[in-house]
Amino acid sequence: MLRRLLLPALVSLLTLAATCDDNIFDPPDEPVLFSGVWRGDFSVERDPSAGFSATPDRRTLEVVVAEDSAGRITGAAVLRPTTTTGGTAGTPTRAFSVEGVNAFPAVVLLLQTGTLSGGGETALVFRGEFSAVDALTGRLSGEGLQEERVVLRHERRLEL
Repeated sequence: MLRRLLLPALVSLLTLAATCDDNIFDPPDEPVLFSGVWRGDFSVERDPSAGFSATPDRRTLEVVVAEDSAGRITGAAVLRPTTTTGGTAGTPTRAFSVEGVNAFPAVVLLLQTGTLSGGGETALVFRGEFSAVDALTGRLSGEGLQEERVVLRHERRLEL
């Protein structure tokens, strides 16, 4: 009975494999360790009719993180305005605790206010994928940011 159920499933899987791109079943390239200092600049477009400047609000996200052998990421992040002219008046520099996971090639980071052990509240979420060994391309959401495109670039390793 079990053999009758497995045979059609196996035939379907082999048919799918034969008709799909050959690379779909290849393992990913060498996983990248998401540790060190990573930085990315991005623009936040605001609606001028709502009283915002027509000039995009430029910001920088910097994360300083370490990844353990299970792919868990911990560290800190800072989100700050890149320019003061034409940006949103009073955009503060914000500090966050970071938790996340590296499931290569995807990385998810939760940026939290407060301390991780103190039950911090998730403020921002970054979801991205490695686009190069030293670059992670993704989207940042939360606290008024709506799927803002950010490319984090590896700047340096952590000195231990």
